[in-house]
Amino acid sequence: MTPALFPLDTPTRARSVLVVEDNDNLRDLLVTVLGMEDDFHVCHGVRTAEEALEVLSHTTPDLVLADLFLPGMDGFALIARIKKDRPDVCCVALSGYKEKDFVHIALDAGASGYIVKTCPDELISGLRQALTGQIFLSHALEPSEAS
Repeated sequence: MTPALFPLDTPTRARSVLVVEDNDNLRDLLVTVLGMEDDFHVCHGVRTAEEALEVLSHTTPDLVLADLFLPGMDGFALIARIKKDRPDVCCVALSGYKEKDFVHIALDAGASGYIVKTCPDELISGLRQALTGQIFLSHALEPSEAS
């Protein structure tokens, strides 16, 4: 029998995630949920965009999951700044809003995905899809909003 070139049980490297969410309870929940997945490792969870930029000054996560409406600098500006300074870092927007204008602004800023907070079942699959280079848009968005 010939050995497989790539065994199916070969472990993959856990992707590091920076979570930016001003709601302490939701941030803690996101960190916990992502920590339960073998392919994700939360390197930091922070409350503001400014804290995220401080973390990014000495850490390069694979992915930044950013709430769009933060105190101080908003998530749109944070994503744009990250993509300008670190184009290799994947950014995914997290929002309670479904309005098409917010979706378009986030994507124009450089987000690789838009996850609606009321759709927690899409979190893991959405992040995985965004990390493959494909744009992920929450199914809660109307087709006209996602186009």
